Amino acid sequence: MSPNVRKTIMLSVFAFPGAGHLFLKYYPRAILFIVSFSIGASVIVINIMQKAQVVADQIVARQIPLDVTTITQRILEQPDIFSQHTLTAVTWGLVILWQLCIFDSYRLAKAKFG
Repeated sequence: MSPNVRKTIMLSVFAFPGAGHLFLKYYPRAILFIVSFSIGASVIVINIMQKAQVVADQIVARQIPLDVTTITQRILEQPDIFSQHTLTAVTWGLVILWQLCIFDSYRLAKAKFG
């Protein structure tokens, strides 16, 4: 395996989906992967931030003590913004998208660099 193929795979696996495509100069595909993954990840991050904000407000108002176990329990008790089905679908979509990105960048790098 050539160093460029290896670098492409490492970028796709460890950096971000689409990073390997940027390295290969396949900009439209890179943008497609980056934007698609960012939208999905945003759904999950927004859900997490909303739950954490509610608990942080309760801590500031001294409604709950500064105890890791209590805080963790309160976060887990908070309702999700999105349904469990939506969060599960988005999570699996991100996993599949990332794997597709790794495979596609490997295929393109192998064709380009041999």
